[in-house]
Amino acid sequence: RMWDANEAHGVGLTDIGIEWDRDACLTRRAAGHLTVQADVATYPPEAFTGVTGLIASPPCPDFSTAGSGLGRAGESGWLVDVPRRWVETLRPEWVACEQVPGALPIWREHAHAYRELGYSTWCGILNSAGFGVPQTRKRAILLASQVGQVGPPAPTHAQDPKADLFGPGRKPWVTMADALGYAPAPWCLDRPATTLCGDPRVSPPGWRGRP
Repeated sequence: RMWDANEAHGVGLTDIGIEWDRDACLTRRAAGHLTVQADVATYPPEAFTGVTGLIASPPCPDFSTAGSGLGRAGESGWLVDVPRRWVETLRPEWVACEQVPGALPIWREHAHAYRELGYSTWCGILNSAGFGVPQTRKRAILLASQVGQVGPPAPTHAQDPKADLFGPGRKPWVTMADALGYAPAPWCLDRPATTLCGDPRVSPPGWRGRP
């Protein structure tokens, strides 16, 4: 499971992740991320004493609408409470947690506990497409800070951006083609994803030839 102490390349911070899967560790290291191969549930938080921030994204299958629906009682659902133990031990300046929307009530529990520790907190649902990610993926977010007031971040992108009195407004949603620098054929725009079609080929409507 990946838990980054300071994942913020480009803003002067160094990220350190904990991950138990060997292949995921190799991928992280190849991308230049410092990584400890270990189980975050048993690794001592004290080893990271002095970190500035904590980013936590525990497993989602037990909270997802496509998962077991067992929540904390699921196979990995109990890991949703691990970030709280790390925060209470390390007391980092800031915390950012992400999960599927079904976990929002638990983030609210955690936020209450963090306020008792002196943190300013915010919980809510955000759509990744509103922040330049080429996916319309909604997530439950928990933010906490000891050094300032926190609230929901302002979206930078919109599905139907419009100019206003203060400027051009938000940027349009980023498509996967935009992110990959790929210009698809016009008919691709109205075609379901290849995962839904069960066919990786992208052909014009009515085409029945062989690849």
